[in-house]
Amino acid sequence: MIRTVMPLDDVVGASARAHKPATSLPGAPGTAASVEILSWDRELVSKSGTPQWPGGRPMVVVIPGGSYQYCSPREADPVALRFLAAGYNVAVLRYRVGADSRYPLPLRDLAAALVVIRENAEELGTDPERIVLCGFSAGGHLAATFASTVAADWAGVGAGRGGEGAGRGECDAAHTSGPVRSSREVDIGGGELVQTRRIVPADPSDSTTGWTAELASADRVHTQGGLAAHLGILGVILGYPVVDFHALEEYYQHSDGLESTSGRVGAMLADYRPEADPAVLAGPHTPPTFIFTTGTDEIIPAVHTMNYARRLADYGVPVELHVYSSGLHGLSVADATACVEEDYPARVGGWIEAALAWVSELFSLR
Repeated sequence: MIRTVMPLDDVVGASARAHKPATSLPGAPGTAASVEILSWDRELVSKSGTPQWPGGRPMVVVIPGGSYQYCSPREADPVALRFLAAGYNVAVLRYRVGADSRYPLPLRDLAAALVVIRENAEELGTDPERIVLCGFSAGGHLAATFASTVAADWAGVGAGRGGEGAGRGECDAAHTSGPVRSSREVDIGGGELVQTRRIVPADPSDSTTGWTAELASADRVHTQGGLAAHLGILGVILGYPVVDFHALEEYYQHSDGLESTSGRVGAMLADYRPEADPAVLAGPHTPPTFIFTTGTDEIIPAVHTMNYARRLADYGVPVELHVYSSGLHGLSVADATACVEEDYPARVGGWIEAALAWVSELFSLR
């Protein structure tokens, strides 16, 4: 196994470093982003001498939670090692948190990590076209938001459709060769640089959320894949995710607020933005999604997760949902590696085997 840690500061660019954090929000300024990659040696082969993945192993990008206030350690290595043991290469994203997590910086960190993975795919023995995001709680919010983004000028990714260099370190929009980080826009097809999303209020009779997203009909044919498809993201795994923060704020409005239960939250959540809410962004362009949660989650009501799954299904997105009857928020893999000195229903840990089977089907690795 090869372990590589790559700082993302150089990748996200000078504009991100120059961004002034909101000092009135919680969290120490100056938090740095990095991606840690755990990869199998390319020479590791089967008994027959034939590599299982001649074109490189699929990659699972693990995104820990932590209310955008920190990156939870128990949603990092304990999860990564389970996917690594199943034969996948794994990346653990440590994105900016606290006051430094103001929108869209964590999203930019994820984009930068994907650029690093794709630019170094051959060296890492990774197939850049077979990537799955796996996020928990706030990390689930980050994964789901990114996966449903159609186009964004913050992404810094040249992701043209159909070109041999699409998403691999070349800016198709300019039809020139160059590093991805030099581009500040996204080509969603046809050589056009656009941002097509239009936010509109939901139907008042829709009880699932107070918001919805609508793509302009003229652009729909070009935006089915969205940003995720151009970056090789084939699916998303979400553990007890924040998927409808508008509804979550309403849920806590009659108490002392979300922070009374979950602790302080970072800028990405403290400053609610509908363009960063998965319930707003979900659409036919969202990749296949696997979700698990518990019925007694004391931080994020299970009904929010269930409504999100229904919304994806309404859009025709393949979705698999597991709702375990009991279990606190933040159980990770629900075993002794992640729940030290804490009571936990071990049955919840069954999500990892279900997710591995789901990923195997997704990658057609039977």
